[in-house]
Amino acid sequence: MLFEAVVAKAAVAGSEDGAAAKTAAVAQVEREFSAMNIVKTDLRNRMGDEWLNESLLAYVEKDIFDTIDRETIMQRFQNMKPRRGKL
Repeated sequence: MLFEAVVAKAAVAGSEDGAAAKTAAVAQVEREFSAMNIVKTDLRNRMGDEWLNESLLAYVEKDIFDTIDRETIMQRFQNMKPRRGKL
């Protein structure tokens, strides 16, 4: 899902050349995987797909998230379904 979003972003950027768009997309995907290695550490290795996707999005798109109220972001993460059952 992340790769498709990056490819779409590169296509919208106005690149008429398909090879240039793919090169930009590959470089972006490599940066995304580097970010994933930072976000998904050994301590958070059991992270679910939804949580990982949201965390990566917040990490990679920092400039966009800086314009959003922190309380709104916290509410979004807190409203996700719990990963563990209640005791």
